Amino acid sequence: MSKPQEILYVVSLLTNTAVGEMLDEMLPMEELYPTSYFDKDDDIARMSLYYETEAERDEVQGRLENALENWASFIDTDEVDLIAQEVLREDWSETWKKFFHTVKVSDRIVIKPSWEEYEIQEADEVVLEIDPGMSFGTGNHGTTKACLQFIDEASAVQQGMSFLDAGCGSGILSLAADRLSCAPVEAFDYDPEAVDCTRRHFEDINALDRINVFQADLTTLDLGKQYDIIAANILAPVLLGASDKLMKHLKTGENSRLILAGILTEQYPEIKSHFESLGLTELRSAQIDEWTSGVFKF
Repeated sequence: MSKPQEILYVVSLLTNTAVGEMLDEMLPMEELYPTSYFDKDDDIARMSLYYETEAERDEVQGRLENALENWASFIDTDEVDLIAQEVLREDWSETWKKFFHTVKVSDRIVIKPSWEEYEIQEADEVVLEIDPGMSFGTGNHGTTKACLQFIDEASAVQQGMSFLDAGCGSGILSLAADRLSCAPVEAFDYDPEAVDCTRRHFEDINALDRINVFQADLTTLDLGKQYDIIAANILAPVLLGASDKLMKHLKTGENSRLILAGILTEQYPEIKSHFESLGLTELRSAQIDEWTSGVFKF
């Protein structure tokens, strides 16, 4: 007798890429971390959340409906379709093989899924093997790409720079910093589910002994130490409200870097001006899709 195939219960938001990029940043505010797919050619974005039970899925669907009502003044929610369905676990796994492929996101960082082969092109390349999961990001989002590029550049200034991932989400920035020889590497998030997810993933790839992952709130953060590089991929209002905490934890040396992301392009001038008023200078910024990210130094 054949074994019944496992069912996953899914709720998805289907929209255009412009709205999708914004939703992908806003959903973590609701402690929801979707697996996202963006097709720029056809202007389609799909953000999906997967659950083991129908009750879990239905509860999250209700939260999404309320969130979309609250966000109607920020984004065009009329362009968002909310879809609930069931998929076979095997089908879900195979579907991602069509969409997720190896990509070089910076001078040294290459992201690849386990099912694709990749031959190192340059001696200093770092390959992050990441399979899309129910909660683990793939590095495709514009703010994540910018952060990875800035981390690559900042960590190349000198060996063994300390690194703090403020609002780590799924932990991809910390993983990159670790592979680029930053040490120590520490990461925190306000959401305990994000912390648990990141710890499980790092444990699976034997990185948990090198990367310290913990729960904390940036607005009350006091770790009693400072870091060479801080990456904060967090929405603009939080960056402004917690700027004193970020500055308190950033070393004042010539090589120190503060990476700020999660910022809509129209919000970036205010962020830049605010942090420069605190004694920092923008080294450079990068606009990818609807988002602008920047790296700053003293």
